[in-house]
Amino acid sequence: MIKFLKRTLRRSTKFPYIHIRQRSKASLVIVKDLSSRCKTEAEQKLYQQLRARLYYPTPNYYVQGVLISLALVPFKLAFIESHPGINQSRISRQLRKKGWQVVYFDAESLLHDENRYVNKLLQAAPEPIKNVSS
Repeated sequence: MIKFLKRTLRRSTKFPYIHIRQRSKASLVIVKDLSSRCKTEAEQKLYQQLRARLYYPTPNYYVQGVLISLALVPFKLAFIESHPGINQSRISRQLRKKGWQVVYFDAESLLHDENRYVNKLLQAAPEPIKNVSS
């Protein structure tokens, strides 16, 4: 019990004199086929293209009350479908505060020319980590 308290509590000279250390969430995600959770056809196509390029997106991921259409959680990269009535500057600001990069995509452009548009979207993403286990 004492070890737990030493790990979670921190003393300071300012009021309140005891602070609780916050635990960060794990950045690793269990890999499952979540294509059935995609809401639109454009999300489904983008999901399939990302999986084909060895990325593992998570559909319908929430960060601080913001719904992200597809998220690459370990890279903190959010793909959000743009449509009228969405406040892009507010969403971008909220997610940037949490360390996320935001990329907006147009569903019609994605469905029209899939490969070229996905390549343009993935310029913001880092290279996927290769599996080196033997």
